[in-house]
Amino acid sequence: MRNLLFILLLFFSLQSIAQYTVKGNIYESGNLTVIPFANIVVNETIYTTSDANGIYTLTFPASGKYIVTISDVAHKKLVASIHIKKAETIKNFSLESENTVLNEFVLSESSARGGLQKISITRLKAIDGTTINAGKKNEVIHLSKSTFNTATNNSRQIYAEVPGLNIWESDQTGLQLEIGARGLSPQRTSNFNTRQNYYDISADALGYPESYYTPPSEAVDRIQLIRGAASLQYGPQFGGMLNFIMKKGNPDRKAELTLRQSIGSYDLSNTFVSVGGQVKKTNYYVFGQYKTSGGWRPNSSLDSYTVYGALEHKFNEFTSLKLEFTRLHYTAQQPGGLTDIQFEEDPSQSNRSGNWFQVNWNVFALRFEHSFSTNTEISSQFFGLYAQRNALGYLQNISHSEEQLEQNLNRDLILSTFKNFGNETKILHRYKLKNTISALLFGTRYYQGFTEKDQGFGPDGRNADFTFNDRAMEAGSFYDFPSQNASVFIENIFQINTLWSVTPGVRYEYINTESKGFSQLQHPNNPDSIIKYDNAKNLKRSVWLYGIGTSFKFTEFIETYANFSKNYRAVNFNDLYTINTNLIIDSNLSDESGYNIDIGIRGDLKDWVTFDASVYYLKYADRIGNKIQVDTTFHPYTFKTNISDSRTFGIEVFTSFNLNKVFSLPKGHSLRWFHNVTLQDGRYVNSDESSIDGKKVELVPNFNFKTGLIYKVNNLSASLMYSYVGDQFSDAANTRIASQKALYGIIPSYQVADLSFKYKFKKGLSLESGINNILDEKYFTRRATGYPGPGIVPSSNRNFYLSIEKTF
Repeated sequence: MRNLLFILLLFFSLQSIAQYTVKGNIYESGNLTVIPFANIVVNETIYTTSDANGIYTLTFPASGKYIVTISDVAHKKLVASIHIKKAETIKNFSLESENTVLNEFVLSESSARGGLQKISITRLKAIDGTTINAGKKNEVIHLSKSTFNTATNNSRQIYAEVPGLNIWESDQTGLQLEIGARGLSPQRTSNFNTRQNYYDISADALGYPESYYTPPSEAVDRIQLIRGAASLQYGPQFGGMLNFIMKKGNPDRKAELTLRQSIGSYDLSNTFVSVGGQVKKTNYYVFGQYKTSGGWRPNSSLDSYTVYGALEHKFNEFTSLKLEFTRLHYTAQQPGGLTDIQFEEDPSQSNRSGNWFQVNWNVFALRFEHSFSTNTEISSQFFGLYAQRNALGYLQNISHSEEQLEQNLNRDLILSTFKNFGNETKILHRYKLKNTISALLFGTRYYQGFTEKDQGFGPDGRNADFTFNDRAMEAGSFYDFPSQNASVFIENIFQINTLWSVTPGVRYEYINTESKGFSQLQHPNNPDSIIKYDNAKNLKRSVWLYGIGTSFKFTEFIETYANFSKNYRAVNFNDLYTINTNLIIDSNLSDESGYNIDIGIRGDLKDWVTFDASVYYLKYADRIGNKIQVDTTFHPYTFKTNISDSRTFGIEVFTSFNLNKVFSLPKGHSLRWFHNVTLQDGRYVNSDESSIDGKKVELVPNFNFKTGLIYKVNNLSASLMYSYVGDQFSDAANTRIASQKALYGIIPSYQVADLSFKYKFKKGLSLESGINNILDEKYFTRRATGYPGPGIVPSSNRNFYLSIEKTF
């Protein structure tokens, strides 16, 4: 209630501030032709565009002198000043024609670049709606400007230009996104706050932050990533924020229909249909996707469908309301993990036919946006999730055959249900500070989660039957995991001058996570006797996070940035009470805390190279990890606990070269060459165990390199991408010789190359094709302790795809 009162008081106080308005036209010099949709930036904090008639309107918080930058694709950039003395001012601008040929461009989200970029990866604006991004390490991937495999959501290609990412490639069909950064586990992208159009799509943001839904890339317009500094606005996660911005309906048509059919190796079939458009003040976009696959390994079939609908109504130029719904359902057979010997013999083999995985994911969202002026905006988003995640199969020793397991054991069955809802409200207000415009962001968040998890014996046989058998109560666990989170956060851009900004921030988190339920196990000395364990935990804590960022522009196109931000990760009760003979979890797990530091420089050099080079430092206290222990029968097992503190240091460099400048290619041709290099070292420190202290942090390859050539000529585009990832460990003790169960041991270095083509015909017809893993590399990126293993999960061999698309 006090938070709500504070918002209302702030709201009414902002309304009382005087406003100064500037209106006018933007023309072309010499002929007074209006310039529609020109980008207008004021002091790096106010953004707008001219309308279809070249008319613009700006509102300022106070009188005074302001710097205005106006840019357009076909005209030279104009930097001018406006001196405001009265409540309303009329000011016209004229731009000179740019007599050069642009081979390729995209509208940029980065004010530092004046609104234009010639590559498919850009940066966020310092202020974007009701978010502040100044001084933060971030990337924006524009999917429509890329040439890669959208038929299977190929993460290796989609995120190729983002440095520092470690990707688990255990899903050939692209339904599961598994990326990590800076030594954080890629497991279901759980170390990122994963969102779609700014609302949560994970199972439980704090209690179980894994995401089992990944939007189809055919329906995604762009992907935003903010590294660990995102903790002050999006939640305490160490990884940061990952946000999928979905496509909207074509604003120039009442209805636009897109039909897309893809086929590929191993019986891959992907049918995608979308329809969208604009009817008066209402924009709509709906899509459906149906995907099936036989899988490159036996026992790896897939059947899935995804539907999405969005309806956005703009009541006027200041107020809008958007309603969204997403549903994903799939059933996938899992071929199981392999031992190191089996992998070397034949990575495509499978010794499990009774392992299955099923997901039902339903996400709802309602977003309200209102601009009181160009200085004050509010956004309020309600969101909810009702989902199920069911896993069925054998988690026992993979050295046993399936026939041996069936003689003595039933399949393990885990049924999980996730129900959550929440609201996030943010107000952003711009105000004058000396001769510049600064901005204050205030936000609140409330989140309520409820997870149910039951585990026991599944049915006999090998079919996808997700029901418990009569013996489920003999050895199982049945738990509820309620969670509650309330937070308040504030950030402020202090625009010291037109070149330098400083952005401090603070966030308060109240977190309450609980576990309620019991476990039942057979007595070790008396199989007819059942032991019941009642387990109840309730952890309430208050956490303060704080940070500060800064940005300084050396020139119009080059800036340096730095950021420090605290992070926090709550204990995952859902994992705590999982029965898995391969993995024992410490019942006294505690929360993790730490911080991220980024220092870098980014920009353009004379329109021929774009770069972003930075160093980072990640400090992790009470880090949870895996170590190897031996039970009373001298059998090794993996033990998950708070191992020690860790620190990870790295250098991340991205460069993109415009080779048109080098080779003087003819009109209509463009050639770009990008490099993405990460050098890093992660170490455990301050450990009480000599076997761990000083050892390398698992999942931290010292060298991660990606490069690619993107060539375009008229309607044809092609890309050749190459990835190399160095060795990495899978446990804290840095075990090199793999165990019999293959749960731990080194993950060897690997290299992968991909080739993709796209050709656009006339009348909305296009054709895409490509070959993934053209070198037919035999490799793996993961050793799984549970599903979809246990053991080595091999990555796919060479495969191809073909897509045809028609827009009506």
